[in-house]
Amino acid sequence: MAKKKIKHQSFKLSPHGHSTQNVILYIILVSIFAVVVGYLLKDNFA
Repeated sequence: MAKKKIKHQSFKLSPHGHSTQNVILYIILVSIFAVVVGYLLKDNFA
């Protein structure tokens, strides 16, 4: 139980890991958005 608490605390205290997760999520969202927009534009111009 103590191990779990320490793990959670260290994760909460380190903003590095959290920000990296957010950046990865943002990159994934942007790439999906870019693919969707590109597909729609391609469809419109076709």
